[in-house]
Amino acid sequence: HNLTIPDDHKLPPHQFMHLHHMKTGGTSVDDLLKCSVKRMQHVLHYDTRHFSLHECTSKIFNKCLAGDEKCRARLDSTTFLSYCAPLKHLSTFGWTKGDDLPDFAAVTVLRHPVDRVWSNYRFATKGCYRCKPLKDIYKAYEEDTLAQYEMKKDSLCVRQMLNHETYSLLSSTKFDEAQDGIVDVTDDMRKEMVEEATNNMENFFTMVGITEELNTFGKMLPQVFPFMAPTIPGSHRACHLPHSNQSPSNNHCGPGRGHMELPPHPNNETRAIIEKHNQMDIELYEAAVERFKLQKKALGFR
Repeated sequence: HNLTIPDDHKLPPHQFMHLHHMKTGGTSVDDLLKCSVKRMQHVLHYDTRHFSLHECTSKIFNKCLAGDEKCRARLDSTTFLSYCAPLKHLSTFGWTKGDDLPDFAAVTVLRHPVDRVWSNYRFATKGCYRCKPLKDIYKAYEEDTLAQYEMKKDSLCVRQMLNHETYSLLSSTKFDEAQDGIVDVTDDMRKEMVEEATNNMENFFTMVGITEELNTFGKMLPQVFPFMAPTIPGSHRACHLPHSNQSPSNNHCGPGRGHMELPPHPNNETRAIIEKHNQMDIELYEAAVERFKLQKKALGFR
């Protein structure tokens, strides 16, 4: 998948997008993308733009969603987009695919939901989860008592615990009330959401990676997107897939605001609770694994 590069080296907008699901290795992919873009700008002297838009920086994201002219202008002129938010908002931002629209490339990385949720808990133990055991947060969610932790059902911290990858891959808005906990999710709704998310995963994205094989995904990317190769002709700047955004060395949840040690994996009780609340993500992830196997085979990776 080659970029459109005119003779004047001014790259047209809307050519590449990375959908970043939190705690899947997305920051590493973003850092590789940023390095590749800077290499084009500063070494090859291409006129191109990269823009990051993340719902976790809620003030900026909500302003853009509401129609902020400066943000929308940047989105309109951006060639490379790092995007961490649900697919359903892309049409509002003008990044859509269709018969009369540019067919931009898109990549994303999915992770087993137990590992992703636990990693997010270790990353935001204090900021999101008030230093409380994750199982207690789930219990409060089930009993509708999140207010005791100054949390709301529709907050981003809570949504991270509940089929986050599936909801991020939905392009329709008809399930918004289910995601926000306003209505109960029926079996038919679950089936429809998994089908929509899986269809988008398989048909919207040029490449789909999985965190468990992120290094292999990093080696596959340049075969499809040559501009992301470790080295390119005419440049001495090397771009590699780093290991970015690791859990903090001090989560400030221990005595005297020190570190509270957390294991790399949840215990069996917590694992069961995470699985209970992420059944859609488990189905989606299984489909992503199969998709990744096909991509590996097509590109000659074992």
